[in-house]
Amino acid sequence: MYLKNVKQYADEGYPCNVKKNIVGNDEISDVEQIRAKIESKIRLRIANEEVRREDPARTQNAVKELHTLYTQLNALSSGRDRINVNEKVAQEFGVSARQIKTYMSIDKLIPELRQLFEQNSITLKDSANYAKLSETEQREIVALIQNGGDKQELKLLTDQLVVAQKQIKQREAEISTLEKAQNEVLAVKLQQEEKIRQLKEEIENNAKSTTGHQAELEATRERLANAEGELRKYEQLVKKIEKEKEEERAKLAEQTRKKMDPAPGMRTALQVENLLQMIAGVTAQFKEILDKYTAVYEESEGEEITAPEEYREKYRQVTNL
Repeated sequence: MYLKNVKQYADEGYPCNVKKNIVGNDEISDVEQIRAKIESKIRLRIANEEVRREDPARTQNAVKELHTLYTQLNALSSGRDRINVNEKVAQEFGVSARQIKTYMSIDKLIPELRQLFEQNSITLKDSANYAKLSETEQREIVALIQNGGDKQELKLLTDQLVVAQKQIKQREAEISTLEKAQNEVLAVKLQQEEKIRQLKEEIENNAKSTTGHQAELEATRERLANAEGELRKYEQLVKKIEKEKEEERAKLAEQTRKKMDPAPGMRTALQVENLLQMIAGVTAQFKEILDKYTAVYEESEGEEITAPEEYREKYRQVTNL
């Protein structure tokens, strides 16, 4: 009992919140008063969480609040007085800065997944993985959970979405690189076009000259031909880059389509549900027809037709398969 309830405080001190009334604007600035209030809230929050950290949802709320308070404190500081908020909060909770980022990422969950996290229906690790997905992707996770997907199916769907997301980002980066290259080539192309315009003007002026500068005229024409050759090269390069961009856009569209396609496990669950609904509909329809047949049989006065009991027996055999 001593080790569990007393030793920690004997070694480290007992957490408490000391309130101090601050009066007199001449003695302390408004900024210092705000800082003191924030520091008081920080001490109180740490004290409240000192012995209650078993609930991940509660801890996440505490981490978020403490993160906000230290961020506010940082805003009042400058230069060397500023701290790394994640590292400071991690120190207070005795975890890594990476773990603090994990807790903070939970705020990116859609309400349905957030509720499951708060109910301890999904783990902190899984919640952090889901938080990396878009809202639409998270709704796919919710749909699979609601359709009874097991851990393996959920992991499969999450992995598929994460991989597709990385591939899409890669395609987007490749398209961006190609667009940058295309802009650079177009800039050079404009320079060549301006150079050709100047050379044509120079040739026209030399041709009109009465003094005659045939050698200069021929040299200018040669430069013009070279410039036009360079321009054609750049035009071909622009077309090549444009084609590569279109190919990357097509790949991006394909990756996006695949990403939005439900995982096999989810498709199977939906197919089974649809099949069960169809069987239920057919069963109800068969029962209705059989009831009508029974009424007609009772009015048949012994005619040799199949008794309803035989049909009911076949019905039971089928439905018991």
